[in-house]
Amino acid sequence: MAGTDLRVVAAPLGGTSFPSGHVITFVGVYGFLAWLAWTLVRDPALRVMTAGGLAGLVVLVGPSRVYQGHHWPTDVTASYLLGTTYLIVVVAGYRRVKGIDRGPGRVALSGPPAR
Repeated sequence: MAGTDLRVVAAPLGGTSFPSGHVITFVGVYGFLAWLAWTLVRDPALRVMTAGGLAGLVVLVGPSRVYQGHHWPTDVTASYLLGTTYLIVVVAGYRRVKGIDRGPGRVALSGPPAR
């Protein structure tokens, strides 16, 4: 009979994780949006405000995760490294799809494109 042989064990789910998914997501999404703003927005003041605000979110999310006690500093450091690697791959893929790379005289990864 199943009623006497069945044992239910409850385990609390949640807590911290390695690496921090919040940090990886912020670096990937907001980092890419900051790069797009820096390369596509023509007005210098708007470009700096937009890219700077998005980069500020990326910079502040890691310390906030440590301050709130959700992650250790090593979790956040690893997340920034993983997120930056992901961001480099996404930017390179975007540049490849858009045809921005033009052979030996490649366009720099930062700064507005020459028009």
